[in-house]
Amino acid sequence: MAEEDSSEVTISNAITDSKKNSFSIKISLAQMLRGGVVVVTSSPDQAKIAEAAGACCVSVADLAGRQTGGISRMANPAVSVAIPIMSRSRVGHFVEAMILESIDVDYIDESEELAVADEEHFINKHNFRVPFVCGYVRKLANMDEDEVFAFAEKINAPYDIVARTKQMGRLPVVQFAAGGIVTPADAAMMMQLGCDGGVCGI
Repeated sequence: MAEEDSSEVTISNAITDSKKNSFSIKISLAQMLRGGVVVVTSSPDQAKIAEAAGACCVSVADLAGRQTGGISRMANPAVSVAIPIMSRSRVGHFVEAMILESIDVDYIDESEELAVADEEHFINKHNFRVPFVCGYVRKLANMDEDEVFAFAEKINAPYDIVARTKQMGRLPVVQFAAGGIVTPADAAMMMQLGCDGGVCGI
């Protein structure tokens, strides 16, 4: 298996220079979370507790707002904690993501748990310097090189990144386990299964 160095993506003869490529910068930012736990918080006080407990990042989520069908928001946790902040935007709501980027959140979660703003399209992540959190589907495993190229064009993604994903058998980014992570044993099991970190709630 190819070496998983995030500083340079190399597939065939295509090389992406890490100094000029925002994707490589995003990978480096995500690598900072490797081995850590992202804690979902709904108040600045919970964010402080998560930081004190050793969280590598806090994810902003107003659970009450989501349950009533509203938009999930909370007070700015950046005034409370010094660790990175992840905030959620609705699927397809690129202006919401632009606002989050402009207020200097460290990561954006284009979350299907929130109301969907655009049923047809996800946000074009290439237009942002902030890394996004999103799920993926394993489609590339049985594709040949021509199919991979066609798939990359269809989803409007750089071929070298799609080819690297096929080569590695996973996205060339930090992988977090989410859902049902409630005990240290759960987190340890996910790490043993190959995840780089976990997401848990308070």
